[in-house]
Amino acid sequence: MSLVIPPFWLTAVACGLLFLLHVHGEDSARPIRTTHTGQVRGSLVHLNDTRVGVHTFLGIPFAKPPLGQLRFAPPQPPEPWSGVRNGTTHPPKCLQNSETVNAESLEMMNLSMPPIPMSEDCLYLNIYTPAHAQEGSNLPVMVWIHGGALVMGMASMYDGSTLAATEDVVVVNIQYRLGILGFFSSGDEHARGNWGFLDQVAALGWVQQNIAYFGGNPDQVTIFGESAGGTSVSSLVVSPMSQGLFHGAIMQSGVALLPGLISNTSEVVYTTVATLSSCEAIDSETLVRCLRSKSEEEILAINEVFKMIPAMVDGEFLPNHPQELLTSVDFHPVPSIIGINSDEYDWLLPLEITTETLQSVLKNTAAQMMLPPECSDLLMEEYMGDTEDAQTLQAQFREMMGDFMFIIPALQVAHFQSSHAPVYFYEFDHKAKYLNDVRPPHVKADHGDEVPFVFGNSFWGMQLDLTVEEKLLSRRMMKYWANFARHRNPNSLGLPYWPVFDHSEQYLKLDTQPAVGRALKARRHHFWTQTLPQKIQELKESHLTCPTEVQTHACVPTMRLEQIHARLTTAACGLLLLLRVQGQDSTSPIRTTHTGQIRGSLIHMKDLDVGVHSFLGIPFAKPPVGPLRFAPPEPPEPWGGVRDGTSHPAMCLQDITAMNMQAFKLLKLTLPPFPMSEDCLYLNIYAPDHAHEGSNLSVMVWIHGGSLVIGMASMYDGSMLAAMENVIVVTIQYRLGVLGFFSTGDEHARGNWGYLDQVAALRWVQQNIAYFGGNPDRVTIFGTSAGGTSVSSLVVSPVSQGLFHGAIMESGVALISSLISLSSDVVYQTVANLSGCEQVDSEALVNCLRGKSEEDIMAINKAFKIIPGTVDGIFLPRHPQELMASADFHPVPSIIGVNNDEYGWIIPSSMSMIDSKKGMDRQMVQALLQRRATQMMWPPEVSDLLMEEYMGDNEDPQLLQVQFTEMMEDFTFVIPALQVAQFQRSHAPVFFYEFQHRPSFFKDSKPSHVKADHGDEILFIFRSFWEGTQVDFTEQEELLSRRMMKYWANFARQGNPNSEGLPYWPMFDQDEQYLQLDTQPTVGRALKTRRLQFWTKTLPEKIQELKDIEDRHKEL
Repeated sequence: MSLVIPPFWLTAVACGLLFLLHVHGEDSARPIRTTHTGQVRGSLVHLNDTRVGVHTFLGIPFAKPPLGQLRFAPPQPPEPWSGVRNGTTHPPKCLQNSETVNAESLEMMNLSMPPIPMSEDCLYLNIYTPAHAQEGSNLPVMVWIHGGALVMGMASMYDGSTLAATEDVVVVNIQYRLGILGFFSSGDEHARGNWGFLDQVAALGWVQQNIAYFGGNPDQVTIFGESAGGTSVSSLVVSPMSQGLFHGAIMQSGVALLPGLISNTSEVVYTTVATLSSCEAIDSETLVRCLRSKSEEEILAINEVFKMIPAMVDGEFLPNHPQELLTSVDFHPVPSIIGINSDEYDWLLPLEITTETLQSVLKNTAAQMMLPPECSDLLMEEYMGDTEDAQTLQAQFREMMGDFMFIIPALQVAHFQSSHAPVYFYEFDHKAKYLNDVRPPHVKADHGDEVPFVFGNSFWGMQLDLTVEEKLLSRRMMKYWANFARHRNPNSLGLPYWPVFDHSEQYLKLDTQPAVGRALKARRHHFWTQTLPQKIQELKESHLTCPTEVQTHACVPTMRLEQIHARLTTAACGLLLLLRVQGQDSTSPIRTTHTGQIRGSLIHMKDLDVGVHSFLGIPFAKPPVGPLRFAPPEPPEPWGGVRDGTSHPAMCLQDITAMNMQAFKLLKLTLPPFPMSEDCLYLNIYAPDHAHEGSNLSVMVWIHGGSLVIGMASMYDGSMLAAMENVIVVTIQYRLGVLGFFSTGDEHARGNWGYLDQVAALRWVQQNIAYFGGNPDRVTIFGTSAGGTSVSSLVVSPVSQGLFHGAIMESGVALISSLISLSSDVVYQTVANLSGCEQVDSEALVNCLRGKSEEDIMAINKAFKIIPGTVDGIFLPRHPQELMASADFHPVPSIIGVNNDEYGWIIPSSMSMIDSKKGMDRQMVQALLQRRATQMMWPPEVSDLLMEEYMGDNEDPQLLQVQFTEMMEDFTFVIPALQVAQFQRSHAPVFFYEFQHRPSFFKDSKPSHVKADHGDEILFIFRSFWEGTQVDFTEQEELLSRRMMKYWANFARQGNPNSEGLPYWPMFDQDEQYLQLDTQPTVGRALKTRRLQFWTKTLPEKIQELKDIEDRHKEL
């Protein structure tokens, strides 16, 4: 048999086929595609549960980097490149607040974002295409535009590979400039704005030119997006600049009429940017030039102010407002899917909403939008009715906001478009099971919940844990979306039928069992678009009668319904910013004060649903240095930019060794290394993370103790009290020691500088606390020890009247003898002697002291274990006892209290007065009493009277020590507190307590005989010392702490500590009833009445007799 040799051409074909197959194998793992500007190499993604691989091409540039002169300019075509560009790594995201993005992803799915870099050079897109796709495949193209309020988001957050593989489509994810880089406008030719929208147009232009090389059909492009991405899609539909670049549109929970994302004016953003930029902007051209020179870090600092940013009616991308474009005869939309979720506005909402809160917010918003005040009543009537139930109010308010922000705008756009092109409307109504552990149970389909179902359960390349029914729902949704991309109709064999949205207003309810609905929210739609605008028009006509020659913006007798609705849309934006702030603003909140903006931080509270925003180190006065040393505090200087409020302020000059000794003795802790400076007039604010301007929460201002020589604001963490009781807690600092209380007794240095600092802080609170969610008309001051003395002194001082409305004095009042003096002589002489100043007179001494260094002042300070305030003629015109007895005394309601072992351990041990192991003998007691009598300028016989009253004839050292400490606590704390309570009760309500519980966590650090020592109550009110140090309570102590926090907060809210569920606390009146605070609180009566009689009647009378005898002897 002869050998048959195949013809040459057959051999060549076989070789060619072999070569093609070999190349295809190589091409599959490392595919290379050629674009108009160069070649790009991608990678192969193997998908689970599918036989189809996907080629991904990441980070393809569709425009030049928008840097330098291209900042605030339209995008330019990309530069060609040589060689093969690497397309296997994710591109950098555009400049944005990454903490906010990460917080939202964590809150949504308990996921953390991979470390994607960030750069202004960010105009890139990602392509996902089935591995078999090649030029000529002509697959439908789906271009995804991410959301994020136009200030955050990125292409790589969404993995298009599952959608591409499952539905045989090409998926393109694009990026666009965000925040001020994407949407700042000067309102003129120097920066028209909408740069982010122009980037989207450029990306779609690139797709038209190049997508065929990746297997896509440029004549079958569908754009889709969610939230601000849906608004982008809708804006592209109406813009004349993007016509012909796509052929279908899908708008998920976002349309061009979404409140807050389109604005007719650039003024608010322009002014804010100009203010924060520190640019000396004479005109818009100068400002734009200055902004182009700013670093990325500086741009980011400005960006952080904007939790959302509006696009502009710029005359080019948007020649008119979208509502006008939608109603124009020239409007020719593409076929569209439009939809919303059933619970768009349901999650990060304030925990406590009352009718009063809602009315306040709605009325404020109506006033800002120049709408009649009755507008808020109309909204309350429509949605809230007459309900007072907090849970029902929450649900109804959530519904109102969901309607206002998302549903009504979506229905409006659907109505506008349905007369020109097919529209398919949906309501996504499924509560995702994988979110059960991170969402409250009442939340259904929240904003954004549909996105993972559209992308095939893929998020960052990670598969979510869907149930079998949810996987079917996801497959159906991908099929609907891809069918629409293929032939402009979502329906196909095997899918539940989805009717077109026409005059019958049928729509699809997307859930595990899809169903057709009709006339979604028809009554609410009619209310927002017809009833409410008409009623507002009627109200305006009845309220306003303007002369024809005085037609101002604020006085308009007639207004078209669409104009009124447009204004309502703007009002919604304001409402959104007021009430959504806690979600987007959660991790890095910024608040505006009278002197500048401050950035805080979010504290996550263990075992609590609410977080806390802390703002640390806010200046309430100029630094008291140089000529301001020994001078009243002056208002703080304004600052530019955003001030960092995330680190603790420097404490005022003091003996840090004494501070550390107290902390170590109490809790075996050493203070964190807080800095120390004379520049120390700062305060800290702790606010529930839902609090915003208009929340009107009660404010509690804490004044620390420390004998007026030590202490700081940051030693007390107000976050737990703020979170658990829904109040604003402010902790303040004030000058201490010599710098705070030195006085010459004349006009050169009157003294009480620390008290005047407290007044300045309270004035700051009045001016600014509303911006943090506080009510300036509901301020309570509270403090312990010298902080309680400060509170009590503020109550009697004429300088501080009207700055607060309630007072809580814990173990300290203005009558504590060691903390108030009629004369400055002792302190003056001590300072003069230690200073080294050759003082001729008080003026010379003050001038000399102003020249001393901080170290010199610290050396003088060490001489003072305690320093008194002084009767200065201004803050204290007379001694507090005289002021309290005056007919002009008008105190605020007060809680006043003591602990039952005030002198038990911490005070005597810190002053080295007592050795608790050895006890005391009679001689030692007698010596201490004689010294005290001399200090008080009593006759020497007083020591015998005190020995007789307290010690009797006892000789036992331990018992003598107990009796001595009882005498000292009575004299120093208990009797003065009872005196102040008696003075005040005839003018205003007083509630008195005795704290009696020995904390279990002190069992190893305090002697066993010590009961409730000085300061022991503080931890039950704050539940921690400085941030992060939690106290280990027993169950009973936990309950006691909760009760005390509730008593204190109730008092701050309503001037009365009582509420349902708490043991009753009677008022301190003629019956002298008081509350014994312990794990089982009980009511007591006439606390220490015999001792009070002794100190206020018996002893003064005997002292007077002794003085009279002495005087007679002197006369003889």
